[in-house]
Amino acid sequence: MRQDFAASAETETLAVASHDIEHVYRKVIRRLLPVLFIGYVLCTLDRLNIGYAHLQMRSDLGLSDAAYGLGAGLFFLTYMAFEVPASILLRSIGVRRTIFRIMFGWGLVSAATMFVNSPSQFYVARLLLGMCEAGFFPAIIYYFSLWLPSHRRARIIACFMMAIVAAGVFGGPLSGLILDRMNGVLGLRAWQWLFLIEGLPSCAFAFVAYRTLSESPTTASFLEPDERQALVRALSHDRRSEQAGHSVQSFAKLVRDWRVYAFAFVFYCTTAAAYGLAFWGPAVVKSFGVQSALHIGLLIGCPSILAGAAMWFNGAHSDRTMERRWHFAVPAFGCAVSLAALATLPLSLTSSIVLLSLAVVGIQAAVPIFWSVPSSYLAAPVAASGIAFINTIAVFSGFVTPWLLGLLRERTGSFSSGLLVLAVFSLAAAVAMVLFVPRKLSS
Repeated sequence: MRQDFAASAETETLAVASHDIEHVYRKVIRRLLPVLFIGYVLCTLDRLNIGYAHLQMRSDLGLSDAAYGLGAGLFFLTYMAFEVPASILLRSIGVRRTIFRIMFGWGLVSAATMFVNSPSQFYVARLLLGMCEAGFFPAIIYYFSLWLPSHRRARIIACFMMAIVAAGVFGGPLSGLILDRMNGVLGLRAWQWLFLIEGLPSCAFAFVAYRTLSESPTTASFLEPDERQALVRALSHDRRSEQAGHSVQSFAKLVRDWRVYAFAFVFYCTTAAAYGLAFWGPAVVKSFGVQSALHIGLLIGCPSILAGAAMWFNGAHSDRTMERRWHFAVPAFGCAVSLAALATLPLSLTSSIVLLSLAVVGIQAAVPIFWSVPSSYLAAPVAASGIAFINTIAVFSGFVTPWLLGLLRERTGSFSSGLLVLAVFSLAAAVAMVLFVPRKLSS
């Protein structure tokens, strides 16, 4: 009887503790997510608004399709070159200073792009932007791993990455409106206003992020002392659990682990499809016969709401089931099918927009699921550098794909070949995730 009573008391204590830690998790999310979400919205705007500016600036600067694709992709050369060094520096100066440094720098360079007046200056601006932004995304993924256990990360990464969708919903119509209404104001071209209006807010928000974010759970002033202790204990237990069974505890072992390169291949194919659609999406919609920049922005922005919903539900269901492979592969395959149909079938404007939207929804729903895999596989001492290492290899697709699509457009006069290339990348990502990620790592 006494043993039953003790067991019941222990169960009740664990239930209360579980309830309390869930409250702490929610408190952490309410504090951190809005700031990081807004930061990533601004990041996405400043990285991808070139897709809209290109509709007008190409004639001013004398940019061919291939030259624009090259310039859009050059961003990723310096992004790759500085990605791992930036993540190593993070461990020295901390997450808050890293986020401030990166946000202020990219905002300043993005706004200064308004002054370019030749292809060569455009190339330099894109290289500088990549250098400034390097390390931001790995820093955020690493930051989440400091605050939340593995079984909550896919959901929170999905919420965070819905900023890409929000940037499309908000940034597409905004960019289109600026291009349609701001031309000639104060003697500036509309594309110059676009860079200025969408770049400077990042500089201002860098100060907000620095003041709002805490470095780690142990220094979180927004948590009560007992909440900090409970969070630290829960995270310590989670790290011991997720590190059991694999040996990637150092950077030297990481670069010799074949599975890390498998992760990089999956994400390379994923980003190839995603960046191809992002940088060329406005031009693809224009090729459907849509001329107004505002209408182009609306047609790209509005379906992004569906992508946001798909990211959330897919991430939440993946966390509930703790299954990763098929939650990634199914939407990526859907993207491939949609792009292949868009490239090969005679379609109306409505059908074309629907298929393009489904492709965007599919690839965006897959991305957060991917990042929950390496963040659980890598041990804490190499998590930031490992994520940066994977991201560095993968984002080379951001250099290759926009340039390749520009070359194909010049050679063929249409986007059909380029869309087929993106379909192949998306299909390869789905197949590689199923083949290379073991079931025990994704369940």
